[in-house]
Amino acid sequence: MITLKNRPGLTPRELNESDMRNHCPDILETEEGDFIVIGKEVAANEIDLSKFGASLDDNEKIILIPRITLFSAINGLKENHEI
Repeated sequence: MITLKNRPGLTPRELNESDMRNHCPDILETEEGDFIVIGKEVAANEIDLSKFGASLDDNEKIILIPRITLFSAINGLKENHEI
């Protein structure tokens, strides 16, 4: 089981990105220092990954999150001197 350590950014509600039901994009840090991303799954045929030399393995998913969610997490990590 993956253990979560913290949320580096603001909550979806604080960012006005939550509809209080199912839409709550978020970034959470694991105990190991990796990140869990909660967002909208994008089908591989909806995006051209090859343009950037990227590819998708069978066990990977493309997740779309709002820009503000990512920048909030980055700012939180900077404030805690983790990057």
